[in-house]
Amino acid sequence: MSSSLSYSRKFIILKKEYATVKAGNIKGHCKIERRGPKVFLTVNVENGSLETIYNVALISNDKQAPIISLGKLFTDEMGKGKEEYILTERELGGSGLDTKGILIMEDKDILLAGYIDKEDGSIEGYISNLALGTEMEKTEE
Repeated sequence: MSSSLSYSRKFIILKKEYATVKAGNIKGHCKIERRGPKVFLTVNVENGSLETIYNVALISNDKQAPIISLGKLFTDEMGKGKEEYILTERELGGSGLDTKGILIMEDKDILLAGYIDKEDGSIEGYISNLALGTEMEKTEE
């Protein structure tokens, strides 16, 4: 069956348990909807820092560049933010690339994260590699 006729929808609860910093009572969720070759990714954040810019990224299985940056998410004066990203299947995984999870970050600090399909340890692996990189930078100084 052609991918142009496919449709699927997934909801992901973004969890604070993967956070690398304390960020108050921030909450978030995301909806991934595939309609044919297009993928619509909607990210919602509540109780975030007021009028702040967060980075939204996907974790992939690519060892050279494990992070796919989707763009920015802006919060309002109430700490709420919503952003929709429109991608194609080719941008997400057409060349053997497999997306594992989604991250909400402020600079390099992870505030929320969630797995798209199954919990395979890729978020934890990225966090530990990030921590190792930070430790190596400190020892080089």
